[in-house]
Amino acid sequence: LDGIAFGVVIYAYRQGGKWHDIIRIWDETLKCNVILNLRGHLHVIQAFSHLNEPEKAIEVFNSLSQRNTVRVTRLAFNQILTVCEKHSRWQDCLRYFDEMTSLKIEPDVLTYSTIISACDKAGRWKESLKIFQYMAENETNSS
Repeated sequence: LDGIAFGVVIYAYRQGGKWHDIIRIWDETLKCNVILNLRGHLHVIQAFSHLNEPEKAIEVFNSLSQRNTVRVTRLAFNQILTVCEKHSRWQDCLRYFDEMTSLKIEPDVLTYSTIISACDKAGRWKESLKIFQYMAENETNSS
């Protein structure tokens, strides 16, 4: 089997909400040295989040950039930011935002609102304000 076949199976399990099965398939891809496409990785990240294992979701995301086999996009960053926000990991949100902007990947409304929400939930209003200011400055500069 190749990455496309594994990806199709993962997608089918995601549609059915079979998070444990997605993780089982993920483990098989690792054993077989099969590389999933970006969507497959994002479904695995989502599965780990649903199973309350944000550290493993972060590990999968980090493996994307370390392997240099799948291009990391704004969609991927927004996925991991959502995981971090959901699991009260505001520092990780800020770290990923820094990584995202250093890679010249342009944030969108979802990016900003997720980070601001994570910081707000943690009572980190100064960090929320910094992100809001960054957004306002960059929206002004891009207009």
